[in-house]
Amino acid sequence: MEREDPNSSAQSGGGSALETSHRSFNKKKGLLLAYTSASDWQALFLETMDQKIPYDDYQLPVVFLPSYENPPAWIAPQERVLHPDYNNELTQFLPRTIVLKKPPGAQLGFNIRGGKASQLGIFISKVVPDSDAHRAGLQEGDQVLSVNEVDFQDIEHSRAVEILKTAREILMRVRFFPYNYQRQKERTVH
Repeated sequence: MEREDPNSSAQSGGGSALETSHRSFNKKKGLLLAYTSASDWQALFLETMDQKIPYDDYQLPVVFLPSYENPPAWIAPQERVLHPDYNNELTQFLPRTIVLKKPPGAQLGFNIRGGKASQLGIFISKVVPDSDAHRAGLQEGDQVLSVNEVDFQDIEHSRAVEILKTAREILMRVRFFPYNYQRQKERTVH
């Protein structure tokens, strides 16, 4: 990665779309970084994920998704919006807040999996139909970002369970992230 002057207006010349320089201003480090290939973007993604930056520290909503794959020709353009594999409506991936109130001795209405050992975070693995969690909009594949202002991105599974079981009022920040949820499931299958 090369550092450039943030005030510089020089453009990278020529090359394919993947070789064209992309610029990103890293506000945490105060640097304008130039990435010259898709592999550089992947390196940035991995570097960012390794830093375990609390999700709420990002200035704008950030959703890390796999590369977009164009739909096959046999799916008509007018049907792509309704097709679950090729719908480019990204609002479903934005973080949202779930509020649950749990009476003493009551069940939460959902299960979690993952934690620090998986390096992918805590995910909702099951939601009981017609439970308060289901009615609040929690779904399988949601990544739990925080609970009652405790960061869940790098937390032990047992600690996460303890926090969820002891709380009477639960304020959760979650985001639908089926890609990493699937990766986590594949890692734990023996």
